[in-house]
Amino acid sequence: MKIASFALLCGLLLSCQKDAPVAEVPQGPVTDKLKAEAQELRGLFTTELSQSFLEATNFLPEPSARTIMYNKAERKAYTLAQTATMNPHDLHGYEEEVLEPTFYYNTKYGTPLAFCRVVEILGSHGIEKFDGKKIADFGFGSIGQLRLMASLGAEAYGIDVDEMLETLYSEPGDTGKIQGKGKSGSVELLIGQYPAEQALVDRLGNGVDVFVSKNTLKNGYINPAEEVDPRLLIDLGVENEAFLEHVHSALRKDGLFLIYNLSPPQKKDRYIPWADGRSPFTKEQFEAAGFEVVVFDENDDQTARAMGKALGWDASMNLNTDLFALYTLVRKR
Repeated sequence: MKIASFALLCGLLLSCQKDAPVAEVPQGPVTDKLKAEAQELRGLFTTELSQSFLEATNFLPEPSARTIMYNKAERKAYTLAQTATMNPHDLHGYEEEVLEPTFYYNTKYGTPLAFCRVVEILGSHGIEKFDGKKIADFGFGSIGQLRLMASLGAEAYGIDVDEMLETLYSEPGDTGKIQGKGKSGSVELLIGQYPAEQALVDRLGNGVDVFVSKNTLKNGYINPAEEVDPRLLIDLGVENEAFLEHVHSALRKDGLFLIYNLSPPQKKDRYIPWADGRSPFTKEQFEAAGFEVVVFDENDDQTARAMGKALGWDASMNLNTDLFALYTLVRKR
């Protein structure tokens, strides 16, 4: 998500160089499971882009357990190194929490390979490879998909308000330059409220090829049909129209903005906002912001359920009655 112009200036020089050797990375039980999941998805997702995304599991390093100090009520976290120099009074409410190796890629949201459906849609709409692409993932939730894209040469930016993610991914090698197959890519995390915080807008800059949001920009989160606990919602920090204007400004001409949402059924006894996976923005709002609407609230239940079966989700749910999917894709005019 950084300087697209730099990539253009260096393009001729880079094209004359041979690809860098594939980096060898230590792997183990966590990455072995991701590679097994990738194998299960190969027959479902067929674009060159998604196949390369799945293959990139071979370049993911095996994570180790990490210990943080976490305040659940305030959703704030520190590394142990940070707390060593802090006043104990400032750590009231914080508890030591050991995060198992699986948490590094899955966090609380599950396998990052579910992002492959997003990749397949992009591959079906003109994105042939990640090499040299600037990708913004709004509400990224886990570093897994960012590292996969970066290992294929992408400049991947993860945007999220969750400060715990910044603490979790604070060790050397977590972010910055990522070597994989061919040219190296990069991962940068933007933690805070985008686009309400100008510093994040500046760090993302423009020239973005793809701005994507999976399971974050839901109509129920942004425009709830009933009054609910604000902690269950997502506050963009700006009006919907202003958010679209910022995304439009960040994208290059013909850049893509994809919203993909997996959702459960709505409950009969109480309203749950995350069950409404429709786009929070109308066609008219997209068009007024300068976008061409390519697909709007497209039903993706069948493919999502096939993906869920391949990933073993049917062990804990009835996919036909408990899993629904919608996506919206627009292009900057």
